[in-house]
Amino acid sequence: MNLKNLKLIEEIISTCGIWTSLEITPDSIYLEFSKTQIYNDDYPNSTELVLRFGENILLNIYYNDKEDIKQIINENNTLINSFKEFSFKIRKEEFKFQNIKYTQKIKKQYKKSLNLNNNENTDFSLSFKLEKFAITVGGDLLHLFNDFESLSENEIQNLSNKWCREYLNYWNKKRNGENYTPSPIFESKI
Repeated sequence: MNLKNLKLIEEIISTCGIWTSLEITPDSIYLEFSKTQIYNDDYPNSTELVLRFGENILLNIYYNDKEDIKQIINENNTLINSFKEFSFKIRKEEFKFQNIKYTQKIKKQYKKSLNLNNNENTDFSLSFKLEKFAITVGGDLLHLFNDFESLSENEIQNLSNKWCREYLNYWNKKRNGENYTPSPIFESKI
């Protein structure tokens, strides 16, 4: 996946997105985001986008107080073989792929970290900061899913473009005083 497509995914997820789940298996890390800026006619009520990092995975959680990360860790403070659901708003300017300087900046902002395979030599990396903690995740493979279907880079571009066209259509009709009902998925983001 090239940097241009990773930048597009940053925008699709971080503009309105919410991080809703984390699943960790011995060879994969899944992050699910809802309220993403994608529009899929086959799944009109879906805004989910799942990122799967595989092979040579890493996960670092940076925090100051253990209470801040209680929603994402197991009772025994482990991460492996776990699935957690939650709701954390993503900040657009704080969600970055392949950005070593940003990752280094995050590390300096927190006193503590919880690490799973702290190997920073991965082909794909994502770092993002939430209200009280930050995440760095990576792997040598990166796959994208929407409703359990794998999405190619072209499909991501098309779904993003459909969302933009719907957005523009809505505001043009509203500006012209026309009565227009956007799709349920789009309406939830306005």
